[in-house]
Amino acid sequence: MRVGYAPSDYFVPYICSNYSWYRFKFAATNNHEITISGLLGIGMAFYVSPTMPTSYLFVEVGQASFKAPFKKQVGTGRGAGAAIGIGYQFTHHHSIEFSANYGTTNSKNLATNAWSYAIAFNLN
Repeated sequence: MRVGYAPSDYFVPYICSNYSWYRFKFAATNNHEITISGLLGIGMAFYVSPTMPTSYLFVEVGQASFKAPFKKQVGTGRGAGAAIGIGYQFTHHHSIEFSANYGTTNSKNLATNAWSYAIAFNLN
């Protein structure tokens, strides 16, 4: 989810909240578990053209979080996170994008570094 304001046709600062579900291999148990990772922070999108269709780049930084919701003995880890991506906006309400996301935590509940990749089709 992104909430922002476009001060120009080329630049959009926003607040972001992105979460993904996936299988993660925990080194301590050597088991794969369903995991939620997310990023809550701020971002900026840079559009190539002021008219649609157009491509764009975006960067996001903020607080990363990881949780294995079905494993009670694994808590929530929080730390620094970032994302970078590219997208293509077909119309004002339809776009597709690819992003690379990184997060690190070093808490007593959960310590990890993780990369994740996503392809999203957005309907605004």
